[in-house]
Amino acid sequence: MRVLLAKTGHHWIASQLDEIARCVPENIDWAYDDKSFESLDEETTESLRFFYPENDRYEYTRGTIERMREISGRVGPYGMNNETLKLLLNFEWLAHTRFKSRNRPKLYRDHIIHPAVVCAIGWWFLTDDKSPPQLKCEKIASELEQQHGNIKNENNREFTSEEWYEIVQKSWILASLTHDLFYPVEFLMELTQKVETLEPELWSRQLNKKKIRTLCGSAQLGPFRNLVSFSNCCDNISSIKRSHAAGAALRLLGISTEYGNLKIKEKLIHELAAAAIFYHHSDDDGINLKRNPIGYLLALADECHEADREMITSKKMKCKLPRRQMEFISFIKTFKIAKAGDKYLIKFAQIPEGRKKTDLLEGGFDPEKYKNGKEKAFDKFNKNDANLAFECKIGVSST
Repeated sequence: MRVLLAKTGHHWIASQLDEIARCVPENIDWAYDDKSFESLDEETTESLRFFYPENDRYEYTRGTIERMREISGRVGPYGMNNETLKLLLNFEWLAHTRFKSRNRPKLYRDHIIHPAVVCAIGWWFLTDDKSPPQLKCEKIASELEQQHGNIKNENNREFTSEEWYEIVQKSWILASLTHDLFYPVEFLMELTQKVETLEPELWSRQLNKKKIRTLCGSAQLGPFRNLVSFSNCCDNISSIKRSHAAGAALRLLGISTEYGNLKIKEKLIHELAAAAIFYHHSDDDGINLKRNPIGYLLALADECHEADREMITSKKMKCKLPRRQMEFISFIKTFKIAKAGDKYLIKFAQIPEGRKKTDLLEGGFDPEKYKNGKEKAFDKFNKNDANLAFECKIGVSST
């Protein structure tokens, strides 16, 4: 067995994001024309300080958010601005502190740092010499050029191979950093199911069928329209399990339509990212390396992020209104990618026995159910179209 990737801690993530920023030049057509991109405002900073009172954790989280904001602002006109951040931070607090029964919280995992880690892992797959050849940026760019090579720019010229390489990189950044932005809506839908009398058209004011049809119709270039139908959108937007993916995908189509300065290349980037996001939480044919390579990569990198992905337990939640102080716990300590013959191994190690693990178990966490679900989740990447074989194993760390 040959280990391909083992260091995925805070320093590695920061260095990956810095490398991405160096590879993606700033787009002067829209760079930071929104004032809320200039710096974190006071309200957002206070929310971060409250959520992460320890200085080291606060500095790491703030630094990661700043990197995500900068990178997302280079590939699209709307990214992680202050309004988006405030929504996510407020939602994150609520999601971590939801309760099920017997004073036990629903075990919700981090979604603030998560998109940065997914972006970094996917970038490794795209660019590292040791990653699977089928997932290298040049291979995906070549596949997309064959599928969509008839798309031409404003001067009626086909995109070059170098431009397709850029399109893949930017589509990946956009898809990975925004794929979970609609979790607050999914959370809202889950809560409203508990209401005895539920309005049938839950978000009819903002995303009704007419709006969905308009957004689907705005995807004119092919990558999204060829994979996602209007009925797919309607079905997924009404499903609690998949609504966050459908909503985030439609958000990108809306940006592509409503922002007037986007060129054809930028619209293509948004449509590819939207198609990737739409199917990233799916087990069906949407996870298809040939037809939807960025979607395949997004689902894979999303499943790979478990190490240091934090939860809380009720034992360490002290309610001192209006504040809650929480101790964060991660069930998975380390993550590696290795090669054994023709198979790629995704290896996770649990935290060792001790107080934190005891707190997590007493908080209602079922490690066996988690282990079986995570190992089974990688089966969807072993389809014939990918010519790839992944296997996931979860062991116990000795330290």
